[in-house]
Amino acid sequence: LFTINQNNSFLTRIKLNTQPKRSNTAQAESEPTNIINILQKKLTENKSKNILVYSCNSGGSIRVNILGVIGSVILLGASYNTWYIFSSFRFKNRKIDSESGFLSGILNIIGSEYFKIALCSTTALIGISILIVTMFFTSRSVNKLYLLKGGHGLGIVTDGVFGREMKFVLDMEKTTFNATRKSRTSQVTFKNKKHFSYFLMNNIEGVYHEKEIFDHVICTKR
Repeated sequence: LFTINQNNSFLTRIKLNTQPKRSNTAQAESEPTNIINILQKKLTENKSKNILVYSCNSGGSIRVNILGVIGSVILLGASYNTWYIFSSFRFKNRKIDSESGFLSGILNIIGSEYFKIALCSTTALIGISILIVTMFFTSRSVNKLYLLKGGHGLGIVTDGVFGREMKFVLDMEKTTFNATRKSRTSQVTFKNKKHFSYFLMNNIEGVYHEKEIFDHVICTKR
C-alpha cells in the first residue's frame, strides 16, 4: 500500500528525519540517500510478503515459568503448613486462655481464627500472584516482530507460557514505543491502544534483522 517514489510523503518524511547536519564529507551526505534506497527496496518487497524485523531466542521464558511455579508451590505449601501449625497452636494454647497479662493477649491473637485465616490467605495470595505475574510476563515477551504485508500492521509472536507461542496483530498507527533500538536500555517496550499492557523486546539478546525499517518505519511514534 506504500507508493514507492520520490514524491511519496512517507519517504519525504524519512528524508527530513535523516537529513544530516551541514558536513563537508561525502560520506555524511550519502547516508540519507542510502537509507532511502534501502527502504525503497524493502518496502517494495513488503507489498507482497511479511518482513521479519526482529527476533529473540533466548529461551529464558521457560526458566521464568518454572521458577514461578516452584515459588508458587512453596508458598502454597507454606500456607497449608501455616494453617496446620496455627490450628495446633490454638489447641495447645487453651490452657493459657485463663491467664492474664500481655503475653496471654499476644498468644490469643496469634491463636485466633482471624489471624490464622489472614496469614494463610496472604501467603496463598502471594504465591498465586507470583505464578500469574511470571506467566503474564512471558506472554508479553516478544519472540518475533514482523512488518506485515502492506506496511500498516505489526505481527507479534511472544514466548507464551512454557514455550507455547502467542500471536498478535497490531495496528501500527495505534502502537507507540517508549525507547529506540539505540537506547541504553535492556528492554524496548511498546504499547498498543487495544492492549492494556506493554510488550517487551530484549534489546541485548535480540537481533534486529531490518534496522532501517525498525528505526524509520516502526519505531517512529514515541
